[in-house]
Amino acid sequence: MENKFMPKKNIIGGIGKIKEKSFFEKAKEYKMEIAIGSAILISVVGVVIVMKNRDSFKTLINSSLVEEVLIGNQLDLGISEYVSKGLVSNLPIGSIDVREHIRNLPEGWKPSINKIELAEKMGYCLEENQTLVNAYTKIVA
Repeated sequence: MENKFMPKKNIIGGIGKIKEKSFFEKAKEYKMEIAIGSAILISVVGVVIVMKNRDSFKTLINSSLVEEVLIGNQLDLGISEYVSKGLVSNLPIGSIDVREHIRNLPEGWKPSINKIELAEKMGYCLEENQTLVNAYTKIVA
């Protein structure tokens, strides 16, 4: 029979000693519950986001333009072919002429020998991590 004034025996410590577990010990002990709770929380947040934006998702899924663009990227179709097929007729299409310019390369990257020679012929002086970009036309929608 236990007296309420007598200290209880704790499994972890001795008589009268209570050893508190650290956060990581508790996390190890309850890792399955934490994983299940996290999965449920992420699922609920995902469902809420989808339900709030369901019209946008319906439009995206039902859009034949997305399908055609994905297929077109696999077949390497140009934007002019999409325009001729009438797939992007509702989008404003234009072009931008990009002039030749010097581009800074990421650290550790080096320009090709052809670009170095071309830059010298054109009168550009390239630094260590720079390359020359040729002029091109960019199609914008």
